[in-house]
Amino acid sequence: MAKTINKIIYSIREKLEEFSITDDSKITPDFIKEKIFDVRSLLIKEIRQNKKGIPDAFYQKICCLEVKCATIECEVGYPFPEAEYYIELPSMEALSDQSEIKYLGKPNFKLPWTRVNVSGFLSTEGNIYTANEPRYTIVGSIAWIKNLPTTGTTYVCLIGLLDEPYTSCDWNDASILPIPRSMIYKLELLIVKEVFEVLGRRIPDVLNDALASPDNLVAQQPQQTVKK
Repeated sequence: MAKTINKIIYSIREKLEEFSITDDSKITPDFIKEKIFDVRSLLIKEIRQNKKGIPDAFYQKICCLEVKCATIECEVGYPFPEAEYYIELPSMEALSDQSEIKYLGKPNFKLPWTRVNVSGFLSTEGNIYTANEPRYTIVGSIAWIKNLPTTGTTYVCLIGLLDEPYTSCDWNDASILPIPRSMIYKLELLIVKEVFEVLGRRIPDVLNDALASPDNLVAQQPQQTVKK
């Protein structure tokens, strides 16, 4: 069974604080969340280094990506008759074989648009067989689109490998963390190990917590008077 990011955060906090979670811990949920994404990216890189395919569980399906229109204007402010369409992508893993994107296209998932490099994007008109096919190229975090298949297309779907899953337009902390179930335990242990090595084991803050310190116990004991 997959786990939400909140459940993984809680599980890690239990391990760090020996199943006695208090409100005085210096290890905040936000800190743990950042470490979760860091270690997840590390696990993806390890898989790539071992020349293995990325499991599908790492990918996210996102269907809230808005198609935007950029009107091209020359320096004096006159618009060209054609408009350019583009999509602002979430933060993606950069893989050499471009397998970070498995699908980008209409929400019916019937025909993925063709991804090409910048040169291919600029020279498609000369091919009589593919000149009118929808295609896109990525420059930075923008996917530029040619031959948008349906007039009035507002949103498209992406199946992609995000390096920061929370940058998805539909993300919240109740979302399932995109990672294989079999790797969650390893992810948790790597984070616990790193925290223990860098920060050491948790020491309760006796000033803010209900736990009593040895000094407090001494102070709370009744003072005995010595009879002369």
